[in-house]
Amino acid sequence: MNIGRQNSLTPIESQAIPEKGEDLRLRLLRLYLLFAAVLLAGMALLVWLVGSRLQAEWTAAEQTLTANLAARLSQSPDLEEFANNLDVWLALAGADESAIVTVLGTNGQELLRREQNAALSDDANWSAWQWRVYKQARELGNGSFISKDPDLNGWLHTVTAVPGADWQLLLQRPTDVVFAPLQLLRWGALAALLVYLTGGLFSWWALSRQVIQPIEYLESYSGITRWRGDVRPEEQAEMDRLAQRPDQIGALARSLVMMKEETEKRFRELATLLETSRVVASSLDETQVIDNILDQVQTLFEVERTAVVALDKRGGVFRIRASRGISASYVQQLRIAPSEPNSPSMRALRNQTPIQVADTETDLAFVNLRPRARTEGFRSVLAIPLKTQYAPPAVLLLYKDAPYRYSYSELELASSFGHHASIAMENAALFALTDERLQEQTRRLEAIVESLSDGLILESMDGRILFCNQQILRWLRLSRGQARQKSSAELLEHLLTAVDDPTQARELLAAGLSGVGPRAFDLPFSGNGRQWDLRLHLFDVTDANGELIGRGQLWQDVTKDKELDRMKSALLSTVSHELRTPLATIKGYASTLLAEDVAWDEASQREFLQTISQETDR
Repeated sequence: MNIGRQNSLTPIESQAIPEKGEDLRLRLLRLYLLFAAVLLAGMALLVWLVGSRLQAEWTAAEQTLTANLAARLSQSPDLEEFANNLDVWLALAGADESAIVTVLGTNGQELLRREQNAALSDDANWSAWQWRVYKQARELGNGSFISKDPDLNGWLHTVTAVPGADWQLLLQRPTDVVFAPLQLLRWGALAALLVYLTGGLFSWWALSRQVIQPIEYLESYSGITRWRGDVRPEEQAEMDRLAQRPDQIGALARSLVMMKEETEKRFRELATLLETSRVVASSLDETQVIDNILDQVQTLFEVERTAVVALDKRGGVFRIRASRGISASYVQQLRIAPSEPNSPSMRALRNQTPIQVADTETDLAFVNLRPRARTEGFRSVLAIPLKTQYAPPAVLLLYKDAPYRYSYSELELASSFGHHASIAMENAALFALTDERLQEQTRRLEAIVESLSDGLILESMDGRILFCNQQILRWLRLSRGQARQKSSAELLEHLLTAVDDPTQARELLAAGLSGVGPRAFDLPFSGNGRQWDLRLHLFDVTDANGELIGRGQLWQDVTKDKELDRMKSALLSTVSHELRTPLATIKGYASTLLAEDVAWDEASQREFLQTISQETDR
């Protein structure tokens, strides 16, 4: 297909490879450090738990040893004999020569002290520390505790009461000796952790060099093909090097290269399709739209003969609506019944997908139509359905002189083009339908407005006359063309010249237009030996959003209403006068009869009542 690179795809030479992979390495490093911290905390917790367990067991062993020594002392309370046998007993128990055994008396004084290789200093600090230890042991009675000597070395003290005597046996050993295996455990765990973390760092470094960096470059290469469009030689060389790797990175690199080539091809097709869509949709005239479709499909698919077949509603068959490169006899003779089972056009409409006949001489479904193809001289047909709702059903036909089988991508492109062409035809059909309905509504609205007995003037924001009905033209004695040549101010001035008081009318009009005064008022007119009254209503014209788009004036002839009001006023005045006299008489005689300071005789009262009755009957 003749599809070239569009200007929108021109390479941007100055654009560099985007650097995005560094963040991935840092994230992995942060995750590794977080894992290392969690692992270190877990190892520390495990060592602490194991150490606590072992420390408790070793402390219990010390208490057992101390209890055994106290039992032996209880069996033979001779301190000298106990001291002579103490080394043997300690050796049998597995205690080293660093152990200090002290027998405390009732008041905490030393009765016996054995310190073969762990002799303590005699200075004041050491004596004070030893005295505090004896005091705490005396208070504890039975149990173990740890303290720090003046040199800040730890000691494990285990005290047990001697059965049968008010003595206490105190065993003291350095914690470095008692808990020496625990220190080995801690150092071993730390060494194993360091080896594991070092191996993790090495794995991170190897992963970064062998996996992350290639993936970073593949990501950058993907960005190049997306934003810049072309690849520099050095960038392609690096990509070729990665593509030679036999692992998954190499397979991914090869896939990206093929994807780039396919993407460039699709971009060229898309650019051409967008240009086609723009040209096809550039007109709302249905005939022009179909001509644009035929012109663009010839360019897009490199075909010489094309046609649009549409339903003729009067004949009930499909006929060629427009064509390119097809003989006039073929156009006149082609008639396709909607029920035709083997027609590619009808099959495309029924299935709503492009239908191709790669070779009319070998396609079994095209047997009955083969003479038509031989007469016109084509060997390949592609029918593209145009999905329409308001426009008549139509099919776009592409003819080739030689057998040709369209690829899957070409059929997809044909479907996309058919979709754009369908939208263009629908827009043209909707525009024609909308225009027809709009004109009908406009005619109906004008007929209604022209039938009004009131005068109507519509003006734009700048005072131009947009519409005035026949009634206002009769009052102005102007034609419609003459009225539209004048501004709104000129028409108003023409009307106000016949007002009885033009100055007051202009003041009322200015106040109403500015929003200061009333927007409806009456104006008396005189002329031709008669007088009439018009009521002017000023109003604003707004759109659906309430925005002001113009102004209007409604002139109503209220002459009859004014005359009726005057007749009502005269009638009320006459009736008021006729009623006032008898009512006054009735009121006077009634007040006279009701007066308490005068006594009227019966004849006078009767006379008064007769007068009231007569005035009531008037």
